[in-house]
Amino acid sequence: MQIRTGLHWQAEHFLVYFLATSIFCLAWPRPFIGAGVMIAVSALLEALQGPTPDRTPDLPTALSAAAGALTAGVGQARHIARKLALARAKQI
Repeated sequence: MQIRTGLHWQAEHFLVYFLATSIFCLAWPRPFIGAGVMIAVSALLEALQGPTPDRTPDLPTALSAAAGALTAGVGQARHIARKLALARAKQI
């Protein structure tokens, strides 16, 4: 039994990897490395479905998960850059 949101499965993968990467980037302040790790995890998990008899790896699924991770990484990087710019402006 799987828990589903009612969204399309690619949207679910995007949202899950977006949230997981956002949490990962909050714990580790290097968002592009965090996003890269999550992209690699999404590709690895999708590839590991190949040897199982009841699953098939799917490139669009891996790409939607990678897009979610990359979007979160870019968003976190912009947030960090904005905080640094505000801190520099206060120093002047």
